Amino acid sequence: MAAFERDKYVHFGQIEEATAQLSESLRRFGRGWPEAGFHRAPNETAQVAVVTGASAGIGRATARLLARRGTYLGLLARGQAGLEAAAAEVRAAGGEALAIPTDVSDFAAVERAASQVEEQFGPIDAWINVTLTSLFAPFTAIEADRYRRVTEVSYLGYVHGTMASLNRMRPRDSGVIVQVASAPGGRGTLQSADCGVGHAINGFTESVRSELLHERSHVHVTLCLLPAVAPACPLEVAAEGVVHALDHPRRKQYRVDSGSACAQAWVTRHARALISGATMASAIATARWGRHRRRQ
Repeated sequence: MAAFERDKYVHFGQIEEATAQLSESLRRFGRGWPEAGFHRAPNETAQVAVVTGASAGIGRATARLLARRGTYLGLLARGQAGLEAAAAEVRAAGGEALAIPTDVSDFAAVERAASQVEEQFGPIDAWINVTLTSLFAPFTAIEADRYRRVTEVSYLGYVHGTMASLNRMRPRDSGVIVQVASAPGGRGTLQSADCGVGHAINGFTESVRSELLHERSHVHVTLCLLPAVAPACPLEVAAEGVVHALDHPRRKQYRVDSGSACAQAWVTRHARALISGATMASAIATARWGRHRRRQ
């Protein structure tokens, strides 16, 4: 930082030098700097991913998008017909699919599904939880059993998926988990069941992420917050946001804007951004250069 304070102008060479110093410091601390994302070139060995809620909506759209990379996909949901249709779409797009009817509120069932995927395709590299359900009713009009069911599927389903994936990823010290949640649900808005689940997923994800960071694990957990889906946000745009979070999992969370045009711009803008020392150093240099110009 002293170099930035001494010099009147900041040159790109200084930014590169600062980036190198920061990277070296991180390596000495025990963490490598390179981005630990999911993406691989098509000519390399395809990776293995599990998508819950894969029979419809965002989960199914995300599976289709990953299939274009040749990904081996474990598709989990309760509906057999929807799963088989999703698996056919994955194969048509260039991927491989294993459809496993699974109730994510049952941890034993999720564990069995994870084992089936690894027996069929090999180690799971990524796990995407997308089992969101909604109750469009005021709190006083919701029966206790329906409230419990939403919580079991949309919250405990994420807990179970995270447990099953970490049981496999932590020993290998590699993997990515993406929690797909509702941005409005994380605030105190209408639809109390959705809000409660949104807060629970957010807090749970942040806690697990903190534990992994504390143990210096190379397993990454990130949160992708989505607005209301189609027509406010097309499924394809939502899926692009999910896959972007999967490819860049070092950030705590991502948020997709509500309008389709805004969401597409968000994906494009963030896909080009590198979460790196160069970005950090550039931001510092830009801020200091701006203050210098204002003083002139």
